[in-house]
This record gives sequence, C-alpha cells and structure tokens, in this order.
Amino acid sequence: MPQEFASNPYRSDPQPVQTRRQHYLRTIFSAILMAWCFAQTITIFTLPLEEALAAYNKISNPFLTRLTVIFSLALLALILLLLRWEKPSDLLPELSLLSVQIYITALALRSPFVSLSIGFLLIEIALLALILRRRPKQIKLFIFSAYTFCAISLAKFLFNLGFAQNELAESERFRFFKEDQISASINWSQLSLILVILILSVVLLFFLREFGRRTFSAKTKLRFKKKFDKHIGLIVMTSVVILWFCLAEIMILRSLRLQTPTYDMGIFTQMFHGMKQTGLPITSVERDRILSHFAVHFSPILYLLLPIFYLFPSQLTLQMLQLLIVGSSFIPLLRITRKLNLPKSWSLITTALLMVSPQLLGSNLYDFHENCFLAPLILWLIDALLGRKRLQLLLFSLLTLMVKEDAAIYVFCIGLWALFTLPQQSIVSKPAELSERKGWSKRFIFLFLIVLPLIYFPFAISIIRILGGEPMLSRFAHLTAFPEEGLLGILLTLFLHPSPAIANAFTPGKVFYLLFVLAGFAFLPVLQKKAGHYFLLMPMFAINLLPNWIHQHQFAFQYGYGSVALLIFATLLFLYELLPLPRKEPLAESWEMGAGDKPGKRRQLEKMNGILSLALIFSIIFSLSYLLLPRIVSTDRAVEDVRLANDAREVLVEVPRDKKILASSRFVAAMGDIPSLYVVEYHNEMEIDPLVDFLVVDQFRANEKIRDLIFQYREAGYVESSLTGNQVLVLEAP
Repeated sequence: MPQEFASNPYRSDPQPVQTRRQHYLRTIFSAILMAWCFAQTITIFTLPLEEALAAYNKISNPFLTRLTVIFSLALLALILLLLRWEKPSDLLPELSLLSVQIYITALALRSPFVSLSIGFLLIEIALLALILRRRPKQIKLFIFSAYTFCAISLAKFLFNLGFAQNELAESERFRFFKEDQISASINWSQLSLILVILILSVVLLFFLREFGRRTFSAKTKLRFKKKFDKHIGLIVMTSVVILWFCLAEIMILRSLRLQTPTYDMGIFTQMFHGMKQTGLPITSVERDRILSHFAVHFSPILYLLLPIFYLFPSQLTLQMLQLLIVGSSFIPLLRITRKLNLPKSWSLITTALLMVSPQLLGSNLYDFHENCFLAPLILWLIDALLGRKRLQLLLFSLLTLMVKEDAAIYVFCIGLWALFTLPQQSIVSKPAELSERKGWSKRFIFLFLIVLPLIYFPFAISIIRILGGEPMLSRFAHLTAFPEEGLLGILLTLFLHPSPAIANAFTPGKVFYLLFVLAGFAFLPVLQKKAGHYFLLMPMFAINLLPNWIHQHQFAFQYGYGSVALLIFATLLFLYELLPLPRKEPLAESWEMGAGDKPGKRRQLEKMNGILSLALIFSIIFSLSYLLLPRIVSTDRAVEDVRLANDAREVLVEVPRDKKILASSRFVAAMGDIPSLYVVEYHNEMEIDPLVDFLVVDQFRANEKIRDLIFQYREAGYVESSLTGNQVLVLEAP
C-alpha cells in the first residue's frame, strides 16, 4: 500500500497504484462482464417472450450455440480493444455498469407486466445512483446514457401500467405472474392511512424545522433543539417498546391459547423434548416418521438453548427465548454505529429502524424457529469484521453457519463485500486500534468468510443426507434447466440464461414484499456509492425473492431475519459515506451536524434526519397496522380462550406418554414430550392406522375429513376414552 494511504487511516476509498497483473486481471474480468451482458441482451431480443422471461423448460442446443458465439466474439473484441487502450482502467467501472444497465433495459423493454417493470426500474435506479455517486461531474456521456436507459425503463413501466398485456397471464408458463402471491390480503384502508400519516409527517417535520428557524433566537433554538432531541429519543424508544410489547403478547397468547400448529412450534417443542430425554433432536411429527430434525435442517446451534429448556421444558420457553435472541440484535448494531462514528441521532434512528422493521417483527409471528439466531449473529459477525478481531470473526462465522445449512450464503456474501469493498486499513477511525492490528490482512477474510462457508455448506448437506433426508432444493427447482445436476444445475442455468430467474423475482407478491421492505429503510440500501455494497443484498434476492415457496416472501414467516440484518448494515454504509472526510472525530451528538462542516454538506445531512424519521414512522405504522394489530385479540376473548385451552390441557396431560398417539395439530406442542406422536392432519394420508393407541382430536375444529376419519376408527373398534372432555375427543384402541 502506498505510504500516503497508510498514513491516513480515515480515508475510506484509497486508490492504490495497480500492478501490471492487477491491470490485466481487471481488464479481462470487465471484458467478460461486458461481453456476457452484450450476449444476454442479444438473446433477450431474439428469443420468444416466453423463453426469454418465463419459467425454465430446457435450454436448447441452438440457444447455447448462439450464446457461445456471441459471447466469444464480443469477449475477443473487447479484450483486444481494452488492452490496446492506454488507460482503460479509468473507464472500466463505468463501462461495466453501463453494460449491466443495457441488459436490464432490454429486460424492461420485453417485460409484459407491471410487477416486472417495477422490479427492473428499481434495478435501473440503483445502477443510476451508483454511476452518479461514483463520478458526478466527469464523463458526461456515461451520465447521459445512464439517465437515458433509466428513462426508457420508466416509460415502459408507464406503458405497462396503462396497457398491460393481460392475455399473457393466461399462458401456462406465465401463470405465476397471475397467481396472487401477495403475503396477505391488502387492507387498502390501512395503506391509505399510512400514506396520509406519511404526508402529515412530512408537513410536521417541515413545520418544526421552519418554526425553529424563524421564531427563536440562536440561544433559544439551541435550548429548544436539545429538548427536542431528548424528547424525540424518548418517543422513538417508547414506540419500539410498544411494538415489542404487542409482539410478545401475540406470541405468548398463541402458546397459552393452544394456537400454535405443528409447523413449526410443534416440531421444535417435540425436538427439544427429544434432546432433553436422549440428547438427540428426534421428532416424529416433522416428516410423519421418527427422524432427526437435522435430516431436514442441520442446526447444531439449537443445543445452546437446551440447558434452559431442560430447566423449563415448555413451548412458552422457546417463545420467550426467541424474543430475547432477536431483541438482542440492537447490541451489535449499536457497536457497529459507534465503529462507523455515526452521529447519535443516526445511531438511535437506525437501531429503531431495525427493531420496528416488518421483516424483523414479522419473522417472529409464526412461532419459534432456528432462523431467529441469524439477525444478532450476522450483526456480531460484521462487528468483529469491522473491529478486525480474528478470533471473534471465526467464532461468529462458525455460529452463523451452525444456524442452518443455507446460512452459508450470508457469511459468503459478507466475505465478498469485505474483499471487494473494505479498505486494507481499519474502517474504525481510531489510530490506536489500527496500530494494534498491523498483522491483519484480507487473507483472514478470505479464509473465514469465503473458504469456510464453501466448505461448511457441502458438509452440512452431507450430514442431512447421511441422516436420511434431502436438502430443500425443491424450492429452487423452477430455476434449473438441468434438474438432474442439482445445485450445480441451478448455478449453471443462472449463468447461461438468468433472465427468467430475474423475472421470477418480480412477481406481484414479491414486488409488494420488496417495496415495503425497502421503504422501511428509505430505499437507502439500493442507492449505494460502491458496487461491492450490493453483495449485501444478494441473500435477500436468493432467499426471499428467487424461490417459488410463497412463505419466503411473506412478512409473517421466519425468512427475513438474515436479510434484515444485512439491509440495516447496507443502510449504515450509505450513511457512513455521506459523512465528510476525514472522519477523525465523532460528529455532533444532536440532530444537526457539526458547525465545522460545509453549509451545503450540513444541510444535506440534516435532510437525512428527516428521511430516516419518515422511514421510521412508516415502519412503525406498517408493522402495527399490517402485522401486529390484526393479530391482537380482545381481553375478554383472550381470557376465554386461555380458560378453554387450560381445560384441554387437563385432558392432554392425562394421555399416556409411552403409547403411539395421533393428535390434532394444535395439540402437538402441548404433547411434545410424547416420543411417538403423530399429527391427524398429516399422518398416513389421513387413512386409518391400526397401530395407533390413542386418537386425540380437537372437536371444535374437526372438519369433514377428520370427522370421517373418526368414524373409520370407531368402525375399527376404537372406543371413547374416559379422558374425553368438552373440547377433546379421545378414542382408545380396543
């Protein structure tokens, strides 16, 4: 590293002199990317619409031949051109970005649906922001081209909005665009209320700002601002506490009212009872047979909770543990904001943004799940990375990987971000910390965050298969043209023909999810200055948007923990790069920036306070109205439901624990200490099983199929047990 940068630890984007090898490698890599985008753009316009954007069937040999020829010719021409150019490296980033933008514009032009147009327009805006923030005053041709391509995508969106080709929705291969994949029914009155409150919030913020400027003297304004800061902080913390109180009430009452179904509360309750009794994560309700849970998901981190469950063996224990685990995410996040030397106002708001995010709150609503570890562990991992602490980096990398086999993608993408974006010197602006870690280099990042997850993922998959299961790749089956090749076939298909996969990420329900997730962070994660920051968004794309499993893009399911942790960190990076250089001292602790900053920069940073405040208001209202309040029951109903549930429990605890029991789904968690427990709704394809000793059925929720099954058991000689109560029917084998 040149001496001028080594002596300036506060500079975040040094440009060291490139060696000849680095120059050639960068040139060739950029040429490959541009040639690939060019070849994909040509094929998009030459393929029929359904083959270009719809679900995969098979990649034909003529397509592969054409793609190979176009790619090879474009690559050869670009390499010759770039190597003959005296200083191509100065323009390579812009050329690469423009090539990607041309490809996305081609997809936008061929998109027949509004949801597709929204998704492609969002990508165009991100690319435009990237180009403008990199070189705002240089190479006007690039800037003009970027604006032009973005305008073309906007025009196509407006065209689709007014003249969408609805007849294509009838096509078999476009059927997933017609299906309602929205995570829940939209209450338009609630969304209208959100819009009205946002508008009023803008007016209120503007009024307070002008009121403070014009009415008071400088001394009075300072006193007013300090009180305002204190009160705003109190309001923000109170709002967070209220939302988490509502969440805790919902989760606790779900358990007390016996409202937790087999998937997933019943599974984990029985699994922890199995671990308590035998030390093994055995469950019989997950796959309708006695099987290790690790044959479904390899999650050894669950053993960390076993000592607490051993002392308090209850599903309520798991619910409370999840709340504590997820709620602890604010601790590493605050440490990260301090390492980035963000103003206290930004630290407060961004921490609140995470804690009231619909992704974080909503992921808890379907009861306990191993994914709850992801949010705090990912943030602790990032904290160790920024602090350059090797042992902590290794520890939190391993802990994150132990959550689940697919957690490898979070660690891997953080590693890619660090390799391509993190400067050689510490991002922490304390010279003492930098000098203490002179031995640090990116080889530790490469080993702990790149090599380790690449080794751990196949290891976890092999454990799943050894235990008799199969990894859940079926959710990605629609993304492969080579189904016999498994995961390798998916990766190969995405490289050869990624357009259908990108289009599949922007179906109506996924666009709804994406827009409301990003709105909670003021869309800052997609407006970055460095392309490497977008590695942090890749897990959300892969886990929440690519699969066709509808629950992965629903707010009320457990698939948002990892994505939201990376989104809040991407938001922090956006804010960090707004701060003036050098970042030697922490900025003013108030809502306004330090007086030493340039007036224009100070005004820009002051505006960011308002933007973050609006995002916070939006998240609070959306999380309350869309996720929490609809699930809160009245006190009278809650008391009555708990009384009825307690009456049912008096029956359930009397059922023998050493027999084969067939029980209704809502009773499974309460009977999780029974090793041979099966679920009425899923067992033996709802056919009679003569080996069952007791049939335990919820009489209030028995549908026609269950009533018919009860009749079959009675016909087979099963008799009503003396344990039967008002709600619970117990049939005993003859």
